[in-house]
Amino acid sequence: MNTYPIEHDEKLGKMGLFSRNVPTAPSGKSLVLVGNSEKTVLYPNQKPTRGEIRWGNYHTAYTVDMATKFLEKTFEVDSKDPLEKYKVSLECSIVVNSPIKIIENYVTDAESLIFNIVSKRVERVTSLYSIDQVEEAKEAVLKLTADSSLIDRIESQGFEVQDIYLKLNLSDSALLLQKNRREEKERMAFEREREKMKQEFERELELQRNEEERERQRMRQQFEKELEMNRLKNEQELERERATLGKIKVETELSEKEMKANHMKKLISESNDKTELMMIFSENKEDILDVLKTVRQENKEDRKEILDMYVKLKQLDMLDEDSEIVEFFKNMAVSQTFQNSGVLQIAATTADDSKHLLNEPKHVKEIDIDNVEWED
Repeated sequence: MNTYPIEHDEKLGKMGLFSRNVPTAPSGKSLVLVGNSEKTVLYPNQKPTRGEIRWGNYHTAYTVDMATKFLEKTFEVDSKDPLEKYKVSLECSIVVNSPIKIIENYVTDAESLIFNIVSKRVERVTSLYSIDQVEEAKEAVLKLTADSSLIDRIESQGFEVQDIYLKLNLSDSALLLQKNRREEKERMAFEREREKMKQEFERELELQRNEEERERQRMRQQFEKELEMNRLKNEQELERERATLGKIKVETELSEKEMKANHMKKLISESNDKTELMMIFSENKEDILDVLKTVRQENKEDRKEILDMYVKLKQLDMLDEDSEIVEFFKNMAVSQTFQNSGVLQIAATTADDSKHLLNEPKHVKEIDIDNVEWED
């Protein structure tokens, strides 16, 4: 098993000035002669002096490697995260500068010694940083290479530090965890972005739905307005058609009444047979009343015919005193002039009086039909 820097130790016998067993330091190495009270260092190819041989009382010789040693080691240190670690790569060039200190500390495994010193100092730094702060941790560890306290601590063991390099990375488990965290962070960021886009989409969709609903409402209102206008227009048109039909109906009824009136006037004026007139009167009493009602809209000749028809019916005793025709004639066909004309006298007489008047026509005044006034 190779050891560094103490390669081995050797017990020395009693040495004299002419002894053949006087030790000599090998090339590239030094010997540390240990006596009862002192230590002597023999550098390469040196031998002890006469005084050292005589008075040294050496009992042990230690061979110390004086060559420059390059140490390389990778180790893990704690991070701020309880279960995660950093990985540190150490590269260091050292050489023994004090063989006596090497012997006093009995350094046979320089790599482990320096590793312990460096790892403890590095861990004090890395324990302040989580694995998510790896860049800050790298910078802090790098600064340790220029830290005189770390160099002094190594050199206090009997070495000279010629070069030291520290490189920090995440451990494999930390890398995996960081990867998982990054992926989780990216996933959560993606979820947040997706949720944001979803909410934005839903807002836009809601705005679109509201706009569409407003447009539908507007179109519905416009449709209902147009429908109402068309309904009113149709009602007005229907009302006009009804009015037109009503007018046509009235005109038709008036025409029919006029035809009936002319027919009745013709029948009454052309017949002198009381029996025939009574039959006409009994069968067409309502029509005769309608004939009388048309008198206000007729001309003089028609009014004269109506008056003649009434007088004829009255003289033939075909009208009751309280008949509707007599009442109508009294209410509608009289004026002061007409009263003076003697017609009221005819209207007010009884059937016997009518006969008398018919036999005595001299009692009936002649009526000036042109001067008859008709009340509304």
